[in-house]
Amino acid sequence: MRRTALIVEDDPRLQRAMSKELAQMDFHVLSTSHYDGAVRHLAEVEPHVVCIDVGLPNKSGYELCEHIRGS
Repeated sequence: MRRTALIVEDDPRLQRAMSKELAQMDFHVLSTSHYDGAVRHLAEVEPHVVCIDVGLPNKSGYELCEHIRGS
């Protein structure tokens, strides 16, 4: 079974670079640029790895970590 990674990063260049690296390590990569998109992905899958930018535009990466820990 292929591992899944979720990238939550609002900088498109960083998001692409991380996606490329994780894909080369045989991860199925999901990505989004904001908190709400991450919550939607997390409702559908339980990723093995989550890379979170702490400075997201609508809510912080810390708030997303709290959401993940609470679910």
